Amino acid sequence: MLNFFDKRLSAYLSALVFVLLLAVAQHASAAQPEEKTDTEIKTVMEPVVVTAQRVSQDIMDVPISVSVITAEDIERNPQISAANLLESIPGVIVEDGYAPGSRAIRIRGFDPTRSVVFIDGVKQQWPDGARFNSGQLNVAPDDIERIEVLKGPASVLYGSDAIAGIVNIITKKGADKPVSFSAGFTYDSSTDSIEPRASLSGSISNFYYRAFASGADGHDRRLTDDERLDGSSFKNRNYSGKIGYDTEKVNAELSISYFDYPGETPPGPWLFTDYTDRYRTTYSGSATLKKPFRFLDSLSVRGYLQDQYIEEYVTPTSPLNQDKLAQYFVDGLNYGGSIQSDWSLGKSHLVVFGFDYDKTTYENNSKVEKFSGVTSRTTKEGNQAAYALFLQDQWTIIPSLALTLGVRQNWIRTEMTKESVKPDDLGTFTESKPVFSAGLVYSGFENLALRASYVQGFKVPNLNELYGSSIVATNLNIEPEESENYEIGLRYQGGQFMADLAIYYAEFTNAIDFIQTPGGTYPYKFVNLNGAKTWGAELASSYTFQTIGLTPYVNLTASRYQSEDQTGFKTFDSGRPEFYAKSGIKWERNITDSLLLFSDFAFTFTDSYSSETNIRVHTYYPSGKKLDFTMGLEGKGEHDYNVVLSLRNITDDYYCQDAPGRSVALSAGFKW
Repeated sequence: MLNFFDKRLSAYLSALVFVLLLAVAQHASAAQPEEKTDTEIKTVMEPVVVTAQRVSQDIMDVPISVSVITAEDIERNPQISAANLLESIPGVIVEDGYAPGSRAIRIRGFDPTRSVVFIDGVKQQWPDGARFNSGQLNVAPDDIERIEVLKGPASVLYGSDAIAGIVNIITKKGADKPVSFSAGFTYDSSTDSIEPRASLSGSISNFYYRAFASGADGHDRRLTDDERLDGSSFKNRNYSGKIGYDTEKVNAELSISYFDYPGETPPGPWLFTDYTDRYRTTYSGSATLKKPFRFLDSLSVRGYLQDQYIEEYVTPTSPLNQDKLAQYFVDGLNYGGSIQSDWSLGKSHLVVFGFDYDKTTYENNSKVEKFSGVTSRTTKEGNQAAYALFLQDQWTIIPSLALTLGVRQNWIRTEMTKESVKPDDLGTFTESKPVFSAGLVYSGFENLALRASYVQGFKVPNLNELYGSSIVATNLNIEPEESENYEIGLRYQGGQFMADLAIYYAEFTNAIDFIQTPGGTYPYKFVNLNGAKTWGAELASSYTFQTIGLTPYVNLTASRYQSEDQTGFKTFDSGRPEFYAKSGIKWERNITDSLLLFSDFAFTFTDSYSSETNIRVHTYYPSGKKLDFTMGLEGKGEHDYNVVLSLRNITDDYYCQDAPGRSVALSAGFKW
């Protein structure tokens, strides 16, 4: 694998490995047993429990890359977009999404359309294809209890689309007393936006409940030198509610959430969206039996229904398009469920076995006005259904060595049942796809876990990609996208030091994208491109000096991404930075038993990069940097409160495309 690395990246990797191993060695040599006195502070890191593999596990036992954002991290980082909470995670880039004012994520260089977001176990997807299913976190930050980011393909446990990874969001449940009310706001000067929020929650006996509401109105984003990004204003509304019942033997929960995001988007090379509105109402329910039989740890059932609507008014900007104005109205209904059983077979096997079902129905009504004066109306209806069986076995070969093997068999059926413009293109697309994974974790050293994994991913074409539209040709010969990921890594978590290093190599084939077709009946068509190769290293590390409350931290990403198009043209200039980093110093101190003061001084750097097309068109993006300083106050007691002030991009420097200039964020809240 190292043959693929150029000299520059090899230097980055060598430095990362050397620094990490040196730190581990120094910490291990210094950690001699000492007799503790009553006045000394014992510093022990709490175990980090994740559900990235659909069961609760200590993160040290997971053979793949997982990063966690906790409720405390969220409270100390005032954001209106939940995606911005992920900016410090190695291997993750946050960028503008398709929806107005929204933010989406790239994992390990892959386009946002190749990451999947789950909220409380429900896959977030829109009915009209790749533009909307773009790694967007459509949930208010203050409603989130924890975010888990799994980097690398995750199709064995999570199905189609998880080529790059998944974002698993767990929202808050009921408070630990009968009635608890909280309220607050977040202000961001970069968009002159303010987001008020409120929640009511509690628990009575074994029952719990929570209701939450928030909303934000944002103006065009302020860039450096006080410039504004046209078309970036936004609105969002989030409402949610849940009730649940939890005992030692059973857990059951019903929830409902509503999300609305109207606004406009910046002009692009293909079209300008004058106005777009989308909303989603999600109904879900789950029930889990805990330890119902001797070998059966749990049996869980989940069901969901998502009612979705999209409205767009689009002005095409491509010279190939003869349309003056296009209006799209999309109704979608997504529903499905899962059954999962977790088994402890003896002392050495933890087995997860289950069944997933997901179906999306789709109706698109459009009206297109052409420059010639002709107006056309089209209607199309279709559906896509996916069925899957999955099995994963974590086998403890010896107490310090565990092997995890997984397999998933997928069956997908896509059907267009009505097409007013292309009635001859009605038909059915079917696909049967198995995927596999394997991982090893060695934990023979104290506080250190070594891991290695091989995982596969896939993404089936959606309705829009297969059947096109009034300007996109039908192509039922599209193959599913596929990926393979090889990774080695280590985690160290003990005392005051934490480190996580991953080195990976991934191959991606049959990439689905649209191309121009000059002279054809339709100006565009979705096709399979040859794909891409990517490799790199990611490091997250920190050390806490407990006596003075200081925690220096470093998060580094070094990667290469080589893309290849349908003509065989290859380039490393694929519009992705090869190196980016965030480092800083956190500090906290208890002023009193119930009052905590904290701060975070952070420096972010992004290397320069460029993009190149097969006709040798280059676009250059300079390197960037920014300084942020955040400080806040937390009060804990009968009534909790917090105030956080964040000074962002203090030097008003460019650090990435369309990023905000100098700005201030302020958050305040209370709970009683």
